[in-house]
Amino acid sequence: MNNAQIPHWLAQPPQHTATKTRLLLPTRGLLTLKLTAQCGAPLQVQTLFEGFGQILPDEAITLALPENSAGWVRAVLLNCHNKPMIYARSFVPLGSHEQQTTFLQHQHTFSDIKTLGSQPLGLWLAKQHDLKRTPFQFSVSPANYWPHWSGHAPQQNLAARQSVFKRQQAQLLLTEVFFD
Repeated sequence: MNNAQIPHWLAQPPQHTATKTRLLLPTRGLLTLKLTAQCGAPLQVQTLFEGFGQILPDEAITLALPENSAGWVRAVLLNCHNKPMIYARSFVPLGSHEQQTTFLQHQHTFSDIKTLGSQPLGLWLAKQHDLKRTPFQFSVSPANYWPHWSGHAPQQNLAARQSVFKRQQAQLLLTEVFFD
């Protein structure tokens, strides 16, 4: 992967995006509820991948982890009437065999992520009252950077945001890519 493709995350949302996306990017509350209201129907969660996987280069930078780090990956599309609105990728770092075992045995802070099925992650996160969330970072990145999904032409650039949820030593990085 060439460095030009790796998203560069900034503190401010990109200005050159569709108005709808520009208004949604800084949403601090439940984005799922705002998207549902826009859709006029419940969002459909389409799971693209769920399992152990490798960290992406930009995720390694954000989480200050080695580029070969492993963890639990959940990649989904949030669809409105079968049309994608958001590509969401969650990454829970699980570097050691012990951490992976704890996660699989439902003894890890974020173990429930693997049982969400068609439930949006945002609804589950909203019920976790002791999580701390970092401020959003924003980017515009090529659609083909995001694994497990190939619905857009590689040259299309999409606005995205990310933040990290923390509880004690556990972290969950959530990246959301917006379709205009």
